[in-house]
Amino acid sequence: MLNFKLELLTLPKLPASKVEPLTSYSKGRVLGPDEKYYQIGDYAVIREGKQMKIIGIRFFSRLF
Repeated sequence: MLNFKLELLTLPKLPASKVEPLTSYSKGRVLGPDEKYYQIGDYAVIREGKQMKIIGIRFFSRLF
């Protein structure tokens, strides 16, 4: 649990290339089908004004 909290305190590393917006975030009813979000590493984020807010975190990746 402590490692999880420490990881949340660190900022995600931004990719070197341009991040394109996506639509149709399907996990729960967080966004409407036409609302844009960004996938940066394991984080799904939205832009609200000048801020980026996390709307989802992928905890597990497939190992196969």
